Order: sequence, then structure tokens, then C-alpha cells
Amino acid sequence: MQFHHLLQQAIARSLRSGHVVALLYLDMDRFKEVNDTFGHGCGDRLLEILSERMPRVLPKDTTLGRLAAMSSHSSSMACPRMSTTAARSRISRALY
Repeated sequence: MQFHHLLQQAIARSLRSGHVVALLYLDMDRFKEVNDTFGHGCGDRLLEILSERMPRVLPKDTTLGRLAAMSSHSSSMACPRMSTTAARSRISRALY
């Protein structure tokens, strides 16, 4: 299922239940430089590490999506029952 469809479902559930849903957009600055300097294998491994760490600190029903471009890497996530501030704080701890 595409991320935007899963996001629409999360928003609909949020409206029905009265719970909040956080939508975050994570943009990795200078990701192209990682690929160009260290190779695509290193860039791929970096993405694998991020994809392993983020679910550890977010609710189990969080939806993660990858929005890729030629020069950067972006991820979006929908975190049900969590404020944007709380989700951002948890992700920061996971990345460092």
C-alpha cells in the first residue's frame, strides 16, 4: 500500500477515535554526498540503520514511508496517538 493511502487511513482513524496523529517529514541533508563519497553501499547501510532504529522508539502501528529523490533521501511517518513533539523527541534519541 502506498504511504499516502496509509496516511489517509491513519487520519480517518484519528478522527473517529479522537486521538491525535503526528505526521513528520525527515529530510537527510547531504545524503547525496554520503553516496558520492563513500559509495551507494554505505548510503544503503545508513538507510538500513535508520529503518531499524526508528520503529524501536515509535508506536507499533506507526507507518514509515520513503520518499526518494536523486540527490537526497526523505522519510515520512504517521504516528498514531502521539504528538509531533513526542515523536520528534523519540526519533532524535534513536538517531544519536
